[in-house]
Amino acid sequence: MSPPQPEFGRVGPPYWSERTTFIVGTGPSLRGFDFERLRGRGHILAVKQAWRDVPFADACFGLDLPWLRWANADLRALAERMPLYLAIPKPPYVLEHYVPGATFLVRERICDALMEDPGVIEAGGNSGFGALNLAWHKKAMRIVLLGFDYTGKHYCNERYEARPDGHNSQYMQNWATNFRNTLPQSQARGVEVITASPSPPVDAFPRPTIAEALARS
Repeated sequence: MSPPQPEFGRVGPPYWSERTTFIVGTGPSLRGFDFERLRGRGHILAVKQAWRDVPFADACFGLDLPWLRWANADLRALAERMPLYLAIPKPPYVLEHYVPGATFLVRERICDALMEDPGVIEAGGNSGFGALNLAWHKKAMRIVLLGFDYTGKHYCNERYEARPDGHNSQYMQNWATNFRNTLPQSQARGVEVITASPSPPVDAFPRPTIAEALARS
């Protein structure tokens, strides 16, 4: 029997325009970080497995199809207590690992801009970029990217399915430079995006330290 196929939704209210939005990735620059420092500072969007460190997040997002498979049981439980947004290819793609209660969005990969249609997410090659597009749909006006290192490593490697060393490393620079394509949109709308990460690949935005970014929130 085939699994149920999702109906595609849209990103809507509540919107996040009134406070800083923190998008929490899983890059190694967050190793040892006290995530409680984020509580109450603004809206929080967890990228994939980062939700375990920010159970008080406003939402979780991912577009990694293997993740939907091996984390499916956890995601089903998560969708019962936190808004979960999942971006997948549009039909005729058949989703093998359905998550009841999640909001499914259409995943595109054009990489030349953020999608303006609130039912569509630009993948940009990875869930971090897609999370930025979700924050855009939530009308966030100040966005802080945490753990967006693009080094091929996580601060929580044990939470991810085992993969060979260097997995996706050939794509990391392209993934990082895709963020430059968002600058005309963010500047036109007056959206401030900063990257609180010491890693150089994501160079499209100002790069304060985490402490400096938090001090302004």
